[in-house]
Amino acid sequence: YNYKDKPVSATKESEYLRNQLIKDITTRLNALTMNTVVSGFMEHTGSLIELAKQQDGIDPACVDTLLVLLAPFTPHIADESKLVKDEVVLPLQINGKARGNITISKAATKEEVLAMAKETLASRLEDKTIVKEIYVPGKIVNFVVK
Repeated sequence: YNYKDKPVSATKESEYLRNQLIKDITTRLNALTMNTVVSGFMEHTGSLIELAKQQDGIDPACVDTLLVLLAPFTPHIADESKLVKDEVVLPLQINGKARGNITISKAATKEEVLAMAKETLASRLEDKTIVKEIYVPGKIVNFVVK
């Protein structure tokens, strides 16, 4: 279940669960009972999943709070969640040499990306003929020029 597909507004119940999560995990951490910290994450994750099913979505603040608390224990999971972005930085190349970067929306079309890349590299593309435009979605833009 991806909460970002259907985020919902915070409710009293979601705010209560989020605050309870913070209090419970903090208390267990301060007591240095790491095994109960892990079980606390499991308990609260189950509660959040049930709430998400009831509300047909979940308040993104609840998930973000869970990830912040979880980060010291499972950094690979917490960091991966931060990689989910709506934008991506694409390197721009001319004849295989890096010449700049652009930040685009993941939903941008090939035409939009190429137009933005040409605009960014306009001074370097002056008086040159573009032989080939290479665009690998989410990875790179390269212009082969003469």
